[in-house]
Amino acid sequence: MPVAAKVLVVDDQEGIRKLLKEVLVELGYEAETVSSGAEAVQAFTEGSFKLVLMDMKMPGLNGFETAERLKKISEDLKIILMTGFYDSFLLEEAKNHGADGLLNKPFSLVEIQRILEETFKEERGHIC
Repeated sequence: MPVAAKVLVVDDQEGIRKLLKEVLVELGYEAETVSSGAEAVQAFTEGSFKLVLMDMKMPGLNGFETAERLKKISEDLKIILMTGFYDSFLLEEAKNHGADGLLNKPFSLVEIQRILEETFKEERGHIC
């Protein structure tokens, strides 16, 4: 059985962190949570995450700044920013800062599953 992919959840709201961790674990992923951009950078240097689900607006390092720092460490890392203010201009700006996508809050389980499937489809294709 393949090792579960590791996902890092970054959000300053504890309820969002808990919810996403529960959903990710139920779907078979390994999940860790942190509450700030600085904690995300530290956690990433200590772990081998494949995906970061991160709030865009946080105190301290915001999602854009954190995405830029994480991409400097690993260009292969997938980063999805979460926001309550989705629009196409914001998506383009997020991509300019290193994010791979934008997830609108509130989100559904179906949307989370879609993002996970899209992110990990290449890896599943290589499993025998």
